[in-house]
Amino acid sequence: MAIKNSKKIFNDEVVFKDQMLDCVEDADCCIIMSDWDEYSLLDSSLCKNMKNKLVIDARRILNKEKFDGEIKFIAIGSN
Repeated sequence: MAIKNSKKIFNDEVVFKDQMLDCVEDADCCIIMSDWDEYSLLDSSLCKNMKNKLVIDARRILNKEKFDGEIKFIAIGSN
């Protein structure tokens, strides 16, 4: 439902994917803005095919220790 509604707003300006791994593939960055359990599984191994290898955790649900030096990890917001 969210993707369908978002497509009405963004048209072809945003690429929508159904699976998290598909979303980060060739992505410039990954911004986590939801605390869904699925997103808490994100780690360096899932981000290896990103272009700029930048992960921004706006919900503070990720463990920084899961990201090696190859991935730039930034946590913002409050705990």
